[in-house]
Order: sequence, then C-alpha cells, then structure tokens
Amino acid sequence: VQMKIGGTFTTVAEQVDLDVPITRTMVDVTNKDTSTRQWAEQIPSIKKGGPITFTCNYIPTTANQQALPDRSDAYVPGDAADEFRIIWDKDLSTEDSWDWNGYVQAFSPLAPHDGAQRVRVVVELTGVPTF
Repeated sequence: VQMKIGGTFTTVAEQVDLDVPITRTMVDVTNKDTSTRQWAEQIPSIKKGGPITFTCNYIPTTANQQALPDRSDAYVPGDAADEFRIIWDKDLSTEDSWDWNGYVQAFSPLAPHDGAQRVRVVVELTGVPTF
C-alpha cells in the first residue's frame, strides 16, 4: 500500500497482510406475497469498497507510518480524502495498481507477548477506485 504524502506516493513500510474487500450492498425485498417458506429475498444494490485493512511491522520512526495516525486523528468535516495506491506487482510497477481515495479510520498498534510488534491500519474507501 502506498499513501500520497506531499504529492508523492510513498510505500508504507514493512507491510505483512492486506485485505481489500469489494462488495455490493444487498437490499432486503422480502414480502408476504412472494416470500416462500419464510426465506428472505435479497437484491444487489450499490457497490462498496473497503474497509481496506493492512498490517505492518510497527516502525514508529518511519515518516509514512507516522503519517497514518496523524491522518486518523486530524480529519475535520470538509477535509479531502487521502490518496492511496495498491501495487500488486513485486517490482513496484504501476502497471498493475489500484488507486483509491479514503480516510484512515483506525490505526491500531498490536503488541503480542511473543511476536513482532505490528500495527493494523483501516482505510475507509470513498468514491470509485481506479483498477
């Protein structure tokens, strides 16, 4: 995952896991006329991306990891969403990337008693991503 900081996309250091759900909201249209045997009826509605969640080894001295909690704490109504990019190719080519705008919803340091200190970041996607 990369985050645009100061006009430049910067890779968030030491990422371990990434979860990128793309879903469609379902609308319940169950009614007494058509529902058979008391089963709910659903139809697809709007598309929804996210929340996008990624986990990193926690390195609080890196500028890109420092920017994440700052953003989650700094939003005020009317702020523009931050720009993010996922690059699926190991050689950091932008040919296979997804760009999206979103808000850092959570920055959660994880400190297990017998493992690496990590941080889980949740970004809520807004608008249409570019695939």
